[in-house]
Amino acid sequence: MTPTGAITSNIVGAARAAGLTVASRPRGCDAGKESLFVIAMGTAVREGVVFREVTRLLSDGGRLARVVIDEAHLTLLWDFREALAHLRATVVDLPCPLLLLTATAPPAWIEALLAAVGLRAHRP
Repeated sequence: MTPTGAITSNIVGAARAAGLTVASRPRGCDAGKESLFVIAMGTAVREGVVFREVTRLLSDGGRLARVVIDEAHLTLLWDFREALAHLRATVVDLPCPLLLLTATAPPAWIEALLAAVGLRAHRP
């Protein structure tokens, strides 16, 4: 999942340049033979039923290793807050690990990011 259409386009372009087959939502959302499926976070939230069905189909076919939210810190900014309020319901009961990626989130934001998806930090 990506927070913006621009980031989605960048990921799709880079993946294709690397030789991967890519599907993205709303185009090509049939959980076909692609090695990478990219969807904007807002789209995944708005179309939660479709997102959960695609992840189920990919998982049932042994083709879903993880769900990744790229630039996860952006979900705490701008107009993503409304989508963030529904993100937990969208990713609950995923049939695979959830990975939140951010290179620039301040440490103080980590708890808020984890809480957004229903997780807590476990520190030894």
